[in-house]
Amino acid sequence: MNWASYAPKDFQGKKYGQKDIEFERFLDLPQISDEKFVLAMGQGVGNKRPTEMLESKGWNIIEPDTYLPDYTTYHEFLSRSKGEWSIAKNGYVTSRSGWFSCRSACYLAAGKPVVVQDTGWSDHLPSGDGAIAFSTPEEAAKALDLINKNYNHHSAAARAYAETHFDAARVCEDLIL
Repeated sequence: MNWASYAPKDFQGKKYGQKDIEFERFLDLPQISDEKFVLAMGQGVGNKRPTEMLESKGWNIIEPDTYLPDYTTYHEFLSRSKGEWSIAKNGYVTSRSGWFSCRSACYLAAGKPVVVQDTGWSDHLPSGDGAIAFSTPEEAAKALDLINKNYNHHSAAARAYAETHFDAARVCEDLIL
């Protein structure tokens, strides 16, 4: 995750920004959730990530280039994780594009539940067992609590979700036929 990869863009009077804009709404999530958050987050353009402020709010930040320099360490990080919580770029949220992260698909394939910001993806894919959409900090905290109360169920559901919705044989067949 990067704090900001490029400057916000304006289109037809609307601003389409990066994760920094969305993250501001979720700064206090560690304070309303019992979960421990570890973010592999780059500095972004101009090294503007507010590391001290994020850490003061309860976010644990690791440098992706240092801790996850290759596929093997990235895979190990996902495998050791309990699951994924993530916001999306503001542009995806604002446009309701339906964007869904390939990283989230990797977590799901590893049997790790995901709690990810709704970009409109829940209009096309189910939200619930294994993959839960949220729009507010309160919804995110509730989703994390729900997963923690029945982790084994959500873990198995995560793997099944990946097999149902992201298996190349199924997805490509639907696209081709």
